[in-house]
Amino acid sequence: MARFITSANSEFTLTIPGVFSGPVILQGYAVDDAFDTANVKPAEAKQGVDGRKSSGFTPFLTVMKIHLMPDSPAIDIFDQWLGALQAARDDLPCSEASIWAPSLGKAWALSNGTLTESSVVPNAKKLFEAQEYEITWETVQVSNV
Repeated sequence: MARFITSANSEFTLTIPGVFSGPVILQGYAVDDAFDTANVKPAEAKQGVDGRKSSGFTPFLTVMKIHLMPDSPAIDIFDQWLGALQAARDDLPCSEASIWAPSLGKAWALSNGTLTESSVVPNAKKLFEAQEYEITWETVQVSNV
């Protein structure tokens, strides 16, 4: 299958038990940004004074930023999630999420995500600016579809 690089046909859903009854779809991404993840460090390498290298796997979290236009309907999803966290005074993790990228022939399954950063009010300039949200995931798995 030929691969292309458009992200315009991707689909991103979140499942947040206790906040929504089923998966919700994110729509209304920012102008040049939809979502991104920070690089992870799956291993650590060290070198002893004798020059011998030692290395090993280290568990890691995946930090994701989601960028939404100020009129995005998905902002309501994050507002409700943050409101539920404040009311519960406890973490209400996103049990699972999925990203499907038909152009790449790939899908990602994300699990146990915590809302670790939330835009509360959009920056107001000539126009309201995009809002940003951060979710920290326990696991992210990729598959070819």
